[in-house]
Amino acid sequence: MGFDEKINHICQTTSQLFHQKGFANTTMRDISKATGMSLGGLYHYFENKEDLLFKILKGYMHLTLSHLEEELTLLSSPREQIAYILRRHIHLYVSHYYEAKCLLHEREYLRGRRLAVIKKQERQYFEICRGVIDRLSREAGSRWIHPNVLTFSFFALVNWIYQWYDPEGPVSPDTLIWQLTTFLFQGIYGEKMKTIRGERDESHR
Repeated sequence: MGFDEKINHICQTTSQLFHQKGFANTTMRDISKATGMSLGGLYHYFENKEDLLFKILKGYMHLTLSHLEEELTLLSSPREQIAYILRRHIHLYVSHYYEAKCLLHEREYLRGRRLAVIKKQERQYFEICRGVIDRLSREAGSRWIHPNVLTFSFFALVNWIYQWYDPEGPVSPDTLIWQLTTFLFQGIYGEKMKTIRGERDESHR
């Protein structure tokens, strides 16, 4: 097993352990047993358990960002671009299930420089998506919705599946992608609500 394969094996196995037991309840001894590595071997590659979590999350965010901007330039419209981002996001979640879960549930255990690196990657992903969604809302005539509202709503839509979606369940990944994309476009291209709790919205007349 080469160096990169060994690191990937450790990270993938550990992400599954973190998902099953939680970061706080997983020990380096647990990781040693699950990976077949000696404790000394683990500490040769990783400073501590937090460093291992950091490498898992950094690797997942690298996959999320890798070539994304270049790939988006190959698509002609913001509608195609946001559909592509959504599809890519779901496929990445399905293929890296435990790493994705770690990002959602265990990120809070990072501190200092490590946390700053992950936040920077997340911010970069947010800004890419925000740019596409801003162009999409202009195209759809939905400028009355603030781009931040649309972007955070998009992330709520795609990240909430981390809480409930099982790729082996009754809804296939392709069906989920189609349904979420339909839901998203209906929201952005749909009509503005005229009343809220019986009161007319006067703010954008």
